[in-house]
Amino acid sequence: MKTLVAAVLGAWLFGSLAIAIVATQNFRAVDRVLRSASERPELAERLKRVGAADARLLLRYLASEMNRFYFRAWGWGQLLLALVALAGLWGGGIRDRVVQGSVLLMVALVLIAVLHLTPEVVAIGRRLDFAPRDPPPPDFARFWRLHMAYTLLDFAKLGVGVVALLRLARSPS
Repeated sequence: MKTLVAAVLGAWLFGSLAIAIVATQNFRAVDRVLRSASERPELAERLKRVGAADARLLLRYLASEMNRFYFRAWGWGQLLLALVALAGLWGGGIRDRVVQGSVLLMVALVLIAVLHLTPEVVAIGRRLDFAPRDPPPPDFARFWRLHMAYTLLDFAKLGVGVVALLRLARSPS
């Protein structure tokens, strides 16, 4: 059972890192695509019809929608992984309080993200998608505070997960 819990924790940590990379790369891809227009005449022609500013806005909107989906899906996926980890801990007789407490803390952090932060970020993000940026819309600062809170909670979850995984690896079989 220890192996199952370790595998689930590893998948959980890897998934968290992967989603962070995907989310940032989605936005970077917008600028890469737009820069590549000079090398792709068919793309340049279509972008010319839309206009550079609108093309960037539409592609960023697409990236935002993709990220919103990924973060909602990953949040619920993490809760599924948490259930498997908890079942493995208690059902498998793993009595290490540090590991148990770490997994419970990870679950609490994910619940905060899934039930509070993610829905707020999604709702505010959608209101901001096509809002003018000069001056910044009223929700702009709140969006970034919530986004930063999510990021900090995720880093905390990763740290706690590493502690749990290391502790689990060092415990006797």
